[in-house]
Amino acid sequence: MEVPDYGGGGINSVPNALLAHFGLSPRGPQFRFGLGLSSRRVALVLLDGLGFNLFAKIAGNYAGSFRGVYRITTVFPSTTASTLTTLSTGLTPCQHGVVAWSFYLKEAGAVIDALAMSPMLGERDGLNNAGYDLKALFNAPTAFADLSRAGVKTLAFLPRGLNGGISRILYDGVEVFDYVSHYDALINAGRLLRQNDSALAYIYISTIDSVEHRYGPRSDEAAAAADGLLNDVLRLARRHMEGADILITADHGHEEIQRNEDLSKDADLLRALAVPPFGDPRALYLKASAGARDLGELLSKHGEFQLMSREEAVGTGLLGPCEGRFADRLGDYVALPGRGLAAMYLYKRRNEDPLKFKGHHGGLTEDELYVPLIIV
Repeated sequence: MEVPDYGGGGINSVPNALLAHFGLSPRGPQFRFGLGLSSRRVALVLLDGLGFNLFAKIAGNYAGSFRGVYRITTVFPSTTASTLTTLSTGLTPCQHGVVAWSFYLKEAGAVIDALAMSPMLGERDGLNNAGYDLKALFNAPTAFADLSRAGVKTLAFLPRGLNGGISRILYDGVEVFDYVSHYDALINAGRLLRQNDSALAYIYISTIDSVEHRYGPRSDEAAAAADGLLNDVLRLARRHMEGADILITADHGHEEIQRNEDLSKDADLLRALAVPPFGDPRALYLKASAGARDLGELLSKHGEFQLMSREEAVGTGLLGPCEGRFADRLGDYVALPGRGLAAMYLYKRRNEDPLKFKGHHGGLTEDELYVPLIIV
């Protein structure tokens, strides 16, 4: 089993290297190969879903376009909520507390949707609206805020509609620019970089991930989305970000899915659990009922799973250094579906779309775990 490289070869090393580049103290290991930055004007572009293997399919179209290309690991679980929190803080999931897309939050007595920061059956921003202090629930001081306080003009460029939810954590202390398309995002990011001697533009683009969920990571549609978007980024960067350093990376790749298993209908499994399964479709967390046994046997009805205790998962360093505060958010067991398999509990029974997805992520396969770090 491969595990993320939190020691200088993973995505957590990127924000720490950026902090050091701007003269601030990093919060963890820096990228071991160095970013080779020559300017105090930097664009960091996050292409959601661009796994390294998908990038490798189109990389030949860009020969000579990059100063460096590295194959780095994302975090575990290989999912957007956990990775973006790592990218904004320089901390690992077990340090910042966003340990999956969905996890059991004891303080709220519920399984929460981390992207919406709400109980699974609630509305977006449910925790904030109910009076919970998100800063107290997580350890997520942003690198963006540190840079802003140090005089680095910092903006986060997000698709319109992503304010609130986990954005309250990810972009705390930094100005957010709501963009209509990646075109106006990149153009306005270039304007920011040209107008300031010291600046960081962080640009998040979700297009590739959406295409992979629907069509699968090995589809023609996914390759076209990755190629078209990367071409747009490079073309607009050359035109609008001259003299700036540009970094392009991703939060995870995707596993090609042959079978989606609906655990909502498995009464035997549910009786063995204190709460329904949570986590991600490719990385399940299980909170067992008192005296529950044979979870592995119950899961085997749905396919092949690798089952490990929370202590084993923490001990192997899957989520980075664990100091104890957030480990219980994993439940009692971590279950990793085998190749081509995704499994999920539908908290919202009318939303069966994930059962139709041909691409899922969260696990530790090469397709999910490895992402590119491109230095332009």
